[in-house]
Amino acid sequence: MAVGAAVAAVYRAITTFVGSGRRGGGRSFGSGGDRGGGAGPGAFAGAEHDPARGGVAVQSLTLSLVQIVVALSVNAVMVVTAGSVAGALARRPRWLRVQRYFMGTVLAGLAVRLLTDRTRPA
Repeated sequence: MAVGAAVAAVYRAITTFVGSGRRGGGRSFGSGGDRGGGAGPGAFAGAEHDPARGGVAVQSLTLSLVQIVVALSVNAVMVVTAGSVAGALARRPRWLRVQRYFMGTVLAGLAVRLLTDRTRPA
């Protein structure tokens, strides 16, 4: 939830700096001009798009780039942490053995639970 709020905040900040200058006149994509049940001008713009803040394509690209940066950052932290843990376990063979037995027990427990599960899939 916090990551989503951070992405939304960064997105709002970037779109504020990009500007909200609208080009052309008339109805814009996502203006909400069609209030009926059909596919109107705003039917394909998601809730994260605000026509007053510029083109939908620019907003989509900005949001996508922010999400990619956040995902890469989180994955980088996970890789570095996993590498540190692997290095620590490699230097301590006893902890490596404990970790292997622990994970083996967890996986065996999951296998037993799957074998004894009587519920039917939906």
